[in-house]
Amino acid sequence: MTGDFYDELSPLYHLIYDNWNESIARQARELDAVIHELWGDRVSDVLDAACGVGTQAIGLAGLGSKVTGSDLSRNSVQRARREAETRGLGIAFSVADMRHLFTHHGRAFDLVIACDNAVPHLLSDAQILEAFQQMYQCTRPRGGCIISVRDYASMELGDTKVVPFGVRHEGPTRYLVFQVWEFHGLIYDLHLYFVEDRAGSECRTRVMRTKYYAVSISPRITRLYCATGRPSIPPEKLLRVLIRRHAAGHERCAAQPREERRILSGATSRDHEIFRQSANHRVNPAAGGRRA
Repeated sequence: MTGDFYDELSPLYHLIYDNWNESIARQARELDAVIHELWGDRVSDVLDAACGVGTQAIGLAGLGSKVTGSDLSRNSVQRARREAETRGLGIAFSVADMRHLFTHHGRAFDLVIACDNAVPHLLSDAQILEAFQQMYQCTRPRGGCIISVRDYASMELGDTKVVPFGVRHEGPTRYLVFQVWEFHGLIYDLHLYFVEDRAGSECRTRVMRTKYYAVSISPRITRLYCATGRPSIPPEKLLRVLIRRHAAGHERCAAQPREERRILSGATSRDHEIFRQSANHRVNPAAGGRRA
């Protein structure tokens, strides 16, 4: 279902942003700042595990990183490849589920990223844990992982919500873009509408539908990541978060390293909470996702 949603959305994905090209550049700068703060100059080889149409992959490649991108949506990957080629960027794109990252790529990277609320498309803790185990296996020693997810804990969840994105223009065509969320516990149906206005007496409306899991960053995501191995410190001490709201509407986390090996970080992205976590442990799939 998620792949079908993004297959259909891929030609219109840029309309979610006020200006997609500006967002590519802005997110790249913010990600690059986080990367250099946490890892210095050690990161050069990046895997974007949920690359979509290339928003983060293109931006980081433009700043000089060697980027590999994969995504569940074949159409999104095809568009990402075209967008990168248009910009003269050599990015290796392929189709892969983030729950099978290491199986697909078969190697480790300095950094693994999954941005723009991709992880909550996984609708259970077990699926998220499976993805985190694969991300960790794809991460080199002293490397890391950057995840950006929506800050559901700060939102009023439940019932039905209308989430406006705004009006977009492409040539003579005007688009009204908005979402409708329908909650069923922590799982919600998301309906994304594009109302196409060509100045006639009628408009054309397209709608794409998917599901999300309104998973909290702390403690649930933190504990799930701890469950991939054997933390050397208690999970309640793994996460230090300081959120500073910026005038532009972004959120950033400031945290200090706790151990030599950083295992989880968060990246800046609109309407997303940023978090960082570090611990010195190794993946232990044989433990069945439980901390020993």
